[in-house]
This record gives sequence, C-alpha cells and structure tokens, in this order.
Amino acid sequence: MPPSDTRKASEHVAQRLRIEIADGTLRPGDMLPPEAELMARLGVGRPTLREALRLLEAEGVARVQRGNVGGVRIEAPNRGTLARYSSMHLAMAGSTLAQVFAARDVLELEAVRLVSKGGRAATWDALAATVEEELACGDDADAYGPLHDRFHQELMRGCGNPVLDLMWHTLDEVVDRHRSRFVSARAGKTELAATNLRATREGRRAHQRLLTLLRTQRGEEAERAWTRHLDSARALLLSEDAIGGCVDLLD
Repeated sequence: MPPSDTRKASEHVAQRLRIEIADGTLRPGDMLPPEAELMARLGVGRPTLREALRLLEAEGVARVQRGNVGGVRIEAPNRGTLARYSSMHLAMAGSTLAQVFAARDVLELEAVRLVSKGGRAATWDALAATVEEELACGDDADAYGPLHDRFHQELMRGCGNPVLDLMWHTLDEVVDRHRSRFVSARAGKTELAATNLRATREGRRAHQRLLTLLRTQRGEEAERAWTRHLDSARALLLSEDAIGGCVDLLD
C-alpha cells in the first residue's frame, strides 16, 4: 500500500476509535484488545493499525504500554495537550497574553450569567465549600492559590455548558502558566508583599460577594461585581512589573 494510502487508512481507523471513545464504548482505563484481534476486527494490517495508535497517543487519548503487561490503554483527554496546541496556534497568529486574558474573562462572565439564571444547589454548595476553605486558610497565599483556582473551575463547571468549560480551561492553562511565573518572580520581594496580601484578600471577598449574589439570583449585580474583580486581577497580572508585561504564550 502506498504511504499516502496507509496514512488515509490509519486516519480512518483512528477516527473509528475516537468515535468509540466519545460515545463511551471505550472508556478511560480500558485496554484495547491484542494487536492481532484489533487488526482482524478493523480489517487492516499492522503498519496501518500502529500508525493509527500513534495518532491517538499523540492526541493524548491512548497510551501504548510496552513490556510483559504491554498493550494500549485508553486515557482521559488531556486539557493540557489541547492548551499546548492552542498556544502554538495563538502565538503564530500574533495573539497577546492580554487578548488571552480578555477572551477567558468573556467566558467567565457568560458562566456567571448562566449560573445566575439557572443556578443549581449543587453549584452553590460547591462554591460555598470552596469559600469556606478560603476563609479557613487565612492569609496563607500558598494554601489560597489552589482554592482560588478551584472556585473559578467550579463556576465554569456549574454553568452547565461543557463547551464553555472546555474553552475556558484551554485559555486558563495559558493564564495559569503566566500566573505561576508572576508569583515566582515576586516571591521574596518584601516591597510587594503588601500588594500580594491585598490581592489575596480582595479575591476572597470577591468570591464571597459573587456567591451571595448568585444564591439570591441577582444576576446583573453578579455580572457587574465579577467584571470588576476580573478587571482588577487582569490589571495586576499584566502590570508593568509582571515579568515585563506579556510573556510568550508558549512559555
């Protein structure tokens, strides 16, 4: 079979397996049948099958395990892989970090609108549990950081739109890399300690405020309050001392 035909056949096989992963026939953790059985079921030769599996492995939805307990295991899709591909595309398109922040914030505001309109008790409870943990950690910035991230993640999950949630996570991977560099660059600078502490406390208050507004279904107030919070956070993270402003999207 010519190389071009092999590639076409391997893509067809990979697509068949993608569909089985998407519809739940194959689930994360499942092992694919032995190679000979797969070849017979799919009606392809070994080179075509192995190329198809390489495609799926590159996409992060399958992992080839070698050795005595070898085989192919189905993996849950990795948002980090998607973020890396997106970062490359954005960088080549000349996008800036500020544009990534702006787009991510639009998605968060839409999530706030959706949660305020159709808020579910489970979403409010998840946000409330996170806020309680934020309060318990006090001014411990190391403990607060993961909780801050979790609040935003619960908000996006609670909006009920998995498309928005995935888009947000893809952009947030870029934002999070920048935030980590930002925090590391400021660590140990005593003149910035007060600013960091103020930002932590303001973030915690913003989370409490949003939760209250969502629970009482004051949607417009919630959107305005969250807009102010996002604007403030973006201004800090993209300030002049934020590692020179915009960092490379691929960093």
